[in-house]
Amino acid sequence: VTRPAGYLFMLLRIILCSAIAVWFTGIAMGQEQLPDLEQLPPVVDYELFEPAAFESIEEPVQRFRKGFFQRLEFTGSWIQATNDNDLSIGHAQTSVAVAVPLGSLENILAVSPSFRVEFANADEPTDLPNQLYETGVRLFWKKSLNERWGLIGLASPMVRSDFNTSHNATRFTGAALASWFWIPEKLELNFGVVYLDRNDIPILPGIGLRWTPSPVWDWNLTFPRPRVAYRLAKDGSRSEIWAFMSGGLGGNTWAVRRASGDPDELSIRDYRIMLGIEEVLHGGAGSFVEIGYVFGRSLEYENTDEKFDYGDAVMIQAGVKF
Repeated sequence: VTRPAGYLFMLLRIILCSAIAVWFTGIAMGQEQLPDLEQLPPVVDYELFEPAAFESIEEPVQRFRKGFFQRLEFTGSWIQATNDNDLSIGHAQTSVAVAVPLGSLENILAVSPSFRVEFANADEPTDLPNQLYETGVRLFWKKSLNERWGLIGLASPMVRSDFNTSHNATRFTGAALASWFWIPEKLELNFGVVYLDRNDIPILPGIGLRWTPSPVWDWNLTFPRPRVAYRLAKDGSRSEIWAFMSGGLGGNTWAVRRASGDPDELSIRDYRIMLGIEEVLHGGAGSFVEIGYVFGRSLEYENTDEKFDYGDAVMIQAGVKF
């Protein structure tokens, strides 16, 4: 027998033996019929290749550490005036955050002391100090009551002044918010109040929603600091890179001593629209940089009712966390 004929003969033997085995198996099982092939489950589960399946199995990046020390952070910014006789102002800030368990690891108080200095430059004579300071501690608490409800509390006793007077230099900011998950892990509604302890804007509503339709989108539309972020890249549970657009209120109120020697209170206000990019590392470390447009800028003194308005400006801000 030639080699091709031998292969063909062997193949026929295999087919015949398989048919006989199936026939005898059917007799032994009570001559049950083989199931319809269309009713068999597919060998490949095509649902695993749907985007939702990938979203459910991807590893999240933890934005906190499991320990006392949380992070060391440095930030800085500069707002450059675009007109002559205008106001340019920047800041440098450092802070450290630690976590204190309140009875259990499920109930954590974040404590973050900080120090910040503002560098101001105004060509127009406004009696503005070249440097303004802020130092204090930020206390942040968040607790889940159940699958639907959660609470957020923020308290920040601060000293804000030019360090030449202590009159009305102590300030207290805080926030109290409740959150309700309309759709668990997808849509969260927030409502409450934000107390700024500023002379120009003392209190604001804290209201809005946070919508995460997929792991690559984060729509945090909570006033007064809305932010929309899109994830550009992800390296497992080690890091993520996000692009974002945000808005917010800038400025603050400081206690100052005027050139006449009298104490006063200075308020600077602006509104901001920012575009940026952020890298988030496992444990909460990372860095960010953003640029933006600043408008509605003003400076006013409390005791003398002096007010100065300024033109629009551009801003750059960056920070790093360890």
